[in-house]
Formats: sequence, C-alpha cells, structure tokens
Amino acid sequence: NAPSFCYHGDDRITMNLSKKDQVLLIFHLGAKVRDEKNLETLIKDPDKTLEWLSSNRAVMRFRSTADLKSQEAVLKNNIAEWLKASG
Repeated sequence: NAPSFCYHGDDRITMNLSKKDQVLLIFHLGAKVRDEKNLETLIKDPDKTLEWLSSNRAVMRFRSTADLKSQEAVLKNNIAEWLKASG
C-alpha cells in the first residue's frame, strides 16, 4: 500500500513511509525478489548513498526535507542509473 513508480510497466521504486523519522526509497525489480541481475555491480553510486539489501535491491534514506534537498542531484543520478541497469 505504498506509492510505487513503474518503468515500462514494471515496479522499480517504492516509497516506504512507515517510519516516523525517515522516508525510504526502495529500488527493486518488482514485488517478487529475483536473483537474475546483479545491479550492485552495474550502478554507479560514487557517493555510496544506496544501502544494498541484496544484489538487486537497494534503499536510499532521507531523514528530513533538508536531507532530501541536499541529495537531490544524487537521487536523480541513482534513479537514472537504476532504470538504465534494471530495464
């Protein structure tokens, strides 16, 4: 029941709003866990803002609006890299 964003008809990024002190963006390959792609080796994340939960599932955390604004460029890069690698 969380907002999800699709790319070419497939869920790719989901917002986790259940924590009171942060918002999580979950980068994934759909509702079911799959091990077919090792995206961790394909994604360029020089700032190390993605926390890898598996080889094809990662999370990016934002603890405040200021945190989100300060990481806006990195977030845009992570989204673009994710969609390119997972597509």
